[in-house]
Amino acid sequence: MDFRSTALALLLAALVLPQPVAAGSSGSKKTHLGVAPNRVVNLRTYTIPNDNSGGALFYYDREIQRPFSVPEGYSFVVTDVFILPDVGTLAANQQMFVYLSLGAGRDFGAHYASAEIRHFALAGGLVIPGGTTPTARNITDSTHACDVQMLGYFVKGAALAGGESPFPEPEL
Repeated sequence: MDFRSTALALLLAALVLPQPVAAGSSGSKKTHLGVAPNRVVNLRTYTIPNDNSGGALFYYDREIQRPFSVPEGYSFVVTDVFILPDVGTLAANQQMFVYLSLGAGRDFGAHYASAEIRHFALAGGLVIPGGTTPTARNITDSTHACDVQMLGYFVKGAALAGGESPFPEPEL
């Protein structure tokens, strides 16, 4: 085996073989999102009827009865939204129209012509400010009830208030 083949084999082994993790160090390491693993969370509603009633709350992993709320002094960055229609069989002319209220005038709406699970990857993220309890609403135009799932992470620090600019006002 020549030098190039050996170097390539070692590089591939380093990339493919599992890396050891020191006990108790997982909280200090950062994920691909740039935050510690204990700041990345999965939120989910319980089934939301298609009656436009609104106010459906999110829960951590949909297992805890305590509703999700962003604590003061933190912001929550939404990276992904999933709409999960409660449907047994798919038929023609079905649609979903779901609306999320994220606080500070930040909303997310999904309207699509089918009743399939839909994933919205938010490359730029949506920031929910501290002190906010996000909610979901399933509009009457939807043909089915649904669940909504949000993935994201916490960062320490306040988000911009609604309508606030990160830059000072220019002098006129």
